[in-house]
Amino acid sequence: MITSQNGFADVKVSVTNLFTNETIFSDSYSTFEIILNLAGLLNEGEEYRLEITIGDTVLYGDFIY
Repeated sequence: MITSQNGFADVKVSVTNLFTNETIFSDSYSTFEIILNLAGLLNEGEEYRLEITIGDTVLYGDFIY
């Protein structure tokens, strides 16, 4: 869950499988709260990158499921 007191305008969120380079989730939001449900999209033991783009700012983090 990602929240903002001022709300988000045109936020892009994506999740990429780093083993296959496949984007398994991608969506845009304009809201105060973003909740991601990745159930059934992740494979155990594989590495992923969560990327959040807000205007010119890109935030990302890698994780293993």
